[in-house]
Amino acid sequence: MGNKISETDANGNEVLYKYNSNGCMTSKTEIDKVTGKEIKTEYIYDSMNRLIGMIDGNGKSIRIEYNAAGQQSALIDKTGNRTEYEYDAFGNLILVRYADGTTEKSTYDAEGRETSSTDRLGRTTRYEYDKLGRLIKTINPDGSCVENEYDPLGRIISVKDERGNVTKYKYDEVGNTTEVIDALGNVTKYEYDKNGNRTKMIDANGNVITFEYDSDNNPVRTIFPDGTYTSYEYNSIGQKISERDQAGLITVYEYDAAGRVTKVIDPLGNETCFEYDAKGNRISQTDANGNKVRFEYDKIGNVTKQILPLGYEEVITYDGEGRVTSKTDFNGSKIEFEYDVDGNLIKKTYPDGKSEVYTYTLSGQRESVTDERGTTYYEYDLMDRLIKQINPDGTQITYTYDKAGNCTSVTVPSGTTYYTYDELNRLKSVTDPDGNTTTYTYDAISNRKSVTYPNKTTTEYEYDYLSRLTSLLNRNEAGEIISSYKYTLGPAGNRIRTEENNGRVIKYTYDDTYKLIKEEIENPDGDKTIIEYTYDAVGNRLSKSVNGVVTEYTYDANNRLITEGQTVYTYDKNGNTLSKKTNTGEEVTYTYDYNNRLTKVNITGAKDASTVEYAYNVDGIRVQKVVDGIEVTNYLVDENRLYAQVLEERDGEGNLTVSYVYGDDLISQKRGDSFSYYHYDGIGSTRALTDIHGNITDTYTYDSFGMLTSRTGTTENDYLFTGEQYDANVNFYYLRARYMNPALGRFLTMDSWGGIITDPITLHKYLYADCDPVNKIDPSGHFSILGTLALVTYTVSIAAIALPVFAGIYLTIVNKVSVLDYISALCSEDVWIEAAIGIGMGAVLGLGIKAIAKKLACEVVAFIGVIMSLWSLYQSIDLSINMIKGGVSREQVARYLAVLTATIILTTLIGKVCFTEDTLIKTEDGYKEIKDIEVGDLVYSEDPLTGEKGLKRVTNVFVNETSVIVKIYVEDEEIETTPTHPFWVIGKGWVAAGDIEAGDKVYLYSGEGREVKEVRFEYLDTPIKVYNFEVEDWHTYFVSEQDVFVHNSCKGKGTSKTSVKIGDDFGKLGKVVENPGLKVDWGQYSKHGLGRMMERNVTTDMVNDWVRNGKVLQQSGGQYLFVTREGAAVVNPNGKLITVMSKYDFDEVMGNVVNKLFGN
Repeated sequence: MGNKISETDANGNEVLYKYNSNGCMTSKTEIDKVTGKEIKTEYIYDSMNRLIGMIDGNGKSIRIEYNAAGQQSALIDKTGNRTEYEYDAFGNLILVRYADGTTEKSTYDAEGRETSSTDRLGRTTRYEYDKLGRLIKTINPDGSCVENEYDPLGRIISVKDERGNVTKYKYDEVGNTTEVIDALGNVTKYEYDKNGNRTKMIDANGNVITFEYDSDNNPVRTIFPDGTYTSYEYNSIGQKISERDQAGLITVYEYDAAGRVTKVIDPLGNETCFEYDAKGNRISQTDANGNKVRFEYDKIGNVTKQILPLGYEEVITYDGEGRVTSKTDFNGSKIEFEYDVDGNLIKKTYPDGKSEVYTYTLSGQRESVTDERGTTYYEYDLMDRLIKQINPDGTQITYTYDKAGNCTSVTVPSGTTYYTYDELNRLKSVTDPDGNTTTYTYDAISNRKSVTYPNKTTTEYEYDYLSRLTSLLNRNEAGEIISSYKYTLGPAGNRIRTEENNGRVIKYTYDDTYKLIKEEIENPDGDKTIIEYTYDAVGNRLSKSVNGVVTEYTYDANNRLITEGQTVYTYDKNGNTLSKKTNTGEEVTYTYDYNNRLTKVNITGAKDASTVEYAYNVDGIRVQKVVDGIEVTNYLVDENRLYAQVLEERDGEGNLTVSYVYGDDLISQKRGDSFSYYHYDGIGSTRALTDIHGNITDTYTYDSFGMLTSRTGTTENDYLFTGEQYDANVNFYYLRARYMNPALGRFLTMDSWGGIITDPITLHKYLYADCDPVNKIDPSGHFSILGTLALVTYTVSIAAIALPVFAGIYLTIVNKVSVLDYISALCSEDVWIEAAIGIGMGAVLGLGIKAIAKKLACEVVAFIGVIMSLWSLYQSIDLSINMIKGGVSREQVARYLAVLTATIILTTLIGKVCFTEDTLIKTEDGYKEIKDIEVGDLVYSEDPLTGEKGLKRVTNVFVNETSVIVKIYVEDEEIETTPTHPFWVIGKGWVAAGDIEAGDKVYLYSGEGREVKEVRFEYLDTPIKVYNFEVEDWHTYFVSEQDVFVHNSCKGKGTSKTSVKIGDDFGKLGKVVENPGLKVDWGQYSKHGLGRMMERNVTTDMVNDWVRNGKVLQQSGGQYLFVTREGAAVVNPNGKLITVMSKYDFDEVMGNVVNKLFGN
């Protein structure tokens, strides 16, 4: 039969295959060389060789059913839930019926374009198209709409958002985006090389970034406006083996034979190592101190066990769909999880029998949650934006939004705060319940320029050419300085000196991994303080010296702090700090719940012995604090924002004690009738409070890790270092997921986030801000990000963040992680959602997601340009990966990931494809002009799968109009067609006429290739008629006297075919081969490939899956066509993506390919 029965990879791992008599694979057994462990997957077929079932390595199965037309009609998943599918006569999917009986519906026009989609709640989104079939309007269920305008070549030239704000785009002759003009007229410009690589970006302030590439189009250098640069080196297969930052510091990467990162060597020479099993699962990571964490997996790759260096084990179990059903932590406590038919978590049961119960709307939004505090209810508008939250104590928060989804008001019991936005959807003003207004202004690239407070105080900002903050000035109404901060930056953007208006100067020194090692403080009175730190290879602080007085620290293999001088700490196996004992007799004990949240602190042996207790909601957000059983503080928290913030505090009797007003930052607090306005430094720490008249009432100074070193004034205020809540009862900062001890620069508990393997310091479970608190903050309590006003970015509005800008942009300003590394980090320890959103479910709970994304887009770099609207959470992770690859720092991406969570990418659908009236068609009776072709005529056609040629009947004819013609010159003959008509180009496959380039070879009836001499575009003042027709079976025909092979681009339903075997020849599409095990290298790309991804709403996760699991055809040029039922991708042997299509883009040819490959 010629079927491959075994293969052995470069690491010695073996795969065995079995087949039935028809050549269909019936089983695949993977054998790990090291462990001998076998993983077997079985496949079941019907009498027509269609796949009807699969049994995975864990023994879980799925089943597939088909209708009479051979279309998938039902899918029964591994937990037994049945989903059914219905189609119209043309093969369009018109209904999906879920296991609970609810449905989603779609309607289509005569051209097969979706005209409406109705979700399970009955909400309908409508779509309108122009005469060329391009999407021109999307009408949302609430009546708001987004409109697109195109040029004659089908490229988007303007987008009008729901508020009527317009973004415009310009292109060069080959379709590269050259200008993006936002709604305020700010222009960002781009230049490209002949390969379509972006070589220059000029922002609206005139700052220029230049990009250089090697011969394989890998980005090798990024040159910034100040002359600094980053650079990268690659091995022979395009993997990044080193990167140099703007300060010249180099990180090195090593890989195994399968292309997996095995070692990361930081600029200090510290090595972090990784091992993998046969399936590519990371089975160990060894830090630079030699401490090893090990991982075990089930047969389908789910993490089942994590073993810490000291041998503590965490165990996780899953259901058939890969959902966590139980988690037994390192302490041995077991939490169980239950799900509904849609995969939503509906119950979480703890070892003590207590539980949390969740309900959801049909669109998947949380509708209620019941815990020991009672039930919290949520209500949403037609766009699934949260409009009301009712807490167990009866308090409510309500929200309103504008058409673009910007939050326009927040109402709490103490009143309503109103918000307005400018044309770029940036926050413009905030008006508090007392009518006091704060206003914001921005520069041309959306750096915040000024803030004006209700008491007439102002904050002014200045930036360098890289949009890094260099000056922050707070003034009163008279122009007098309240406080000011001038920053001197190192080449990589880290602050090396701060000068304050009162004469205070701080100098900072870092090691080669940017850990703070020295802080020199010169006070106005001449007093000097020198603080020095030393660290071990993984970032544990070994010593701290304050003016020569040294404190030393020791740790165990789990990186838990054991001693701080004479102070001793103990822990549970989960890594939670249990006790602290000092040599003065003071003892502090800490108690936690099953989610490792601090619930009680008991302080004894001190002058002020006390007990502090805390309560949290299901998202892990603190909602109550009780001191000594008497002093109660209840927090009303707004989770409908990037990071949860307290809006009100009330005592145990329900009396309001303080209310807060937020804009982008905390603006003010109101205690009784007294207002206090917050003034910050560049890291976001509160440095002064002013009253309603602009008078300074309080001032604060800190060391770099947040220890308060001085203060004046008596105003009660909890918001201090980096603008976060300070708990004076325990001397910790509350950072949502965890508490941070500023005296130690560490967290009290172990992080649940797994970190990023190519950035080893993120693997540490306790460090605050990666030991760089001068430049980084950690508002989530999970991972560090650059401080809000220290972002190393080029910022623009949402207007510049659009589909045309994204294509072809893979910059490498920071570029610290690979796609697989980032996914691995997010999935590690089953807490990727927490890692993504920083504060548990709160950040994605019914947000005005679209609006927040637009607002945040003001802080996202221009060259990322992709957020027209939002995708699903998984796709937002995918987006963030691309952002990282595109040059946005890991820290920023982690922050934005929380809100980039669900929408539709604007797609440019292929319009009507036609030829001019005199185009010759090869028919049974010789050549015939296309305008004379009639239904029933026989024309010559070819099956692209087999190469079989023959006469096929014309089943339909079309007449359309166009204002643009593409003239393709083959030899001396001119072929005139519309830009979207598909031609078969040798080595590329089907290519739209407008994408064909001089030098391409088109396929002829004779089987030869003929070179294209020239391609020209002609723009017509008056539209002309153009013609096309549909051909039965193969949907192809030949045009001109050259007999050039083209597709009729009309979708057919397809027929059932048998499965194929290795070596089978699909003609020009290639021969069937075994999957070569390639991985797409997202550091290189083709402009065409990325453009197709965006057009067809294909994500990197989808492509990775197709390449990993698809059946493969190797084409004549050596490139591979990876095919699955869900989509297909063409990738060259070096991992460079050439093109993609989703299953919704499959034409008759690809439909037949899928039928033959998969027996469908």
